[in-house]
This record gives sequence, C-alpha cells and structure tokens, in this order.
Amino acid sequence: MKLKETGVLETSQVFFSTAGENARSLFFYLLCCGNYDCNFHYVVNRKNYYSFLILYVVKGHGYVVYNGRKSLIKAGEIALIDCYKPHVYGTDSGWKILWFHFDGQNARAWYNRIKNTANLIIKPLDSNRSLSCMEEILQPFYSNMQVNEVLVHRNITILLSDFLYRTKVPADAETCVNKIIGHINNNLTENLTIEQFAEMACLSPYYFIRFFKKQTGYSPHEFLIHARVNAAQYYLKTTSLSLKEICFTCGFSSESAFSNTFRRITGMTPVTYKNSAS
Repeated sequence: MKLKETGVLETSQVFFSTAGENARSLFFYLLCCGNYDCNFHYVVNRKNYYSFLILYVVKGHGYVVYNGRKSLIKAGEIALIDCYKPHVYGTDSGWKILWFHFDGQNARAWYNRIKNTANLIIKPLDSNRSLSCMEEILQPFYSNMQVNEVLVHRNITILLSDFLYRTKVPADAETCVNKIIGHINNNLTENLTIEQFAEMACLSPYYFIRFFKKQTGYSPHEFLIHARVNAAQYYLKTTSLSLKEICFTCGFSSESAFSNTFRRITGMTPVTYKNSAS
C-alpha cells in the first residue's frame, strides 16, 4: 500500500496485518510493517501507538529520542522503541528503513529486559542475518501471500535476542559467570559457599553477589538452590533412589531441608512430585 506522509517518498510502502487468535495468545505478532525511503522532512512524533517498533536502517542515518535524549542511528543498526509511550524518531538527512510494529504476551517483558540490561540501538553481530529476518517478515506482503505467523514469531525472537546478545558485559565477565555456573552444576553435593564463588571471580563477596544477580537474575544462593531442586526433580522421576539418597546426592543438608526447599520451589513435596501424573 502506498502512503503519502510528510518526508516519505513515493517508492515507500506500508502494509497492515491482523493476527489470528492463536498468534495473539502464543506469539509475537505483527500490526503493520513497511519499507520507507525518506527525505530530511521525515519525523514521527506520537503520543502513543499501542505496540513496539523495530526499525532497521538500510541506508543513511537518523535518530531516536529516548527520555528526552537524542540518540543517533545509522546504516546497519537496529532500534527498539516502546510505542506505548510518547516517542520521537526521524532523519535530518534522509534514510531508507525497514520497520514493523509488533506485540505479544511477552513483548513487554522482553522490552524491559533489553532496556534494563542492554542497548536499545545496536549494530548486530551478523547484520546480514538481521536484514534477512526483516526481509522475511516483509516478503509475504510484497507477494500478496498469507503471513506465516510462526515464521514471524521466529524472526522477531531472533531480532530481539540480538539486543540481549550485544549486552554491555565484558567477555571475561561472561566467562566468569559461566565458569561458576558450570562449577555449581558439577558440584551439587559439595558444600558450596559465596566465599568460594567470590574467590573464583576475584571479587569481594558483596560485589560478587550483586554482579552474579545482575547477570543471571538470581542471587548465587538462589541459583544454587534451584540447581539442586532441578537435579532432584530428575532423580525423582527417572531413578529408583530413595528420598534420602536423592537428598544428599543433590547437596541438601537434611531430609527436612530437602522437603521444605523442594516444596517452596515447586509447590509440591518430593513424594507428591514423584507420584504425580504430570
């Protein structure tokens, strides 16, 4: 569909999509999408448009305003914008962009995670793959074909994951966390302590706890408890080990501690979980 809009050239196109009930309940889904060739007059200044926007700059450069601060975006970069709130973006010199508005049951959670831990404008590690995802989303509209909602969900998930993959975490910090997680998973029966983990990370216990939670969402103790319960669930469902054997195999200090912790995490006692049909 051609669209006359200030700053949008005649070669531009916009398409609209109505998602099915299943897509709205399960997937990320499209509201509209397009490819725009724009001159320096192009600017979007909206109070809201209830959705999220991913914008890929193919050529030229422009800007996005976040919290009153103007951030530049250039060719090969992607922006994620919360359009539930007032938003401004455009170009002072002209650009070519691919874009789509989307939503979904988990869209807000994804946006908040990216906003809190990563950048809202990135240059993907694999720009060709990101461009391919954008083009696959648009392709059915060019060909008057039915939209494959599963493929749309897959491509949006890939694009959103690129934002998190480019988080501002130094490589050595990521390696450190992965090393400690591996140590936990391979040593559940041991008496693991915060002090041991902090020493492995070359940090004080206080800073290590904050660092670990920032990267995983769990405190080290919470992560260790969940790892032990996860292992216990496996043993309960797939082996004939007694509760006592499972308790100590997974590193719990006593059967009562095992039972209480397991129930707090899963909502069931170990016996109820073992005998449950699903």
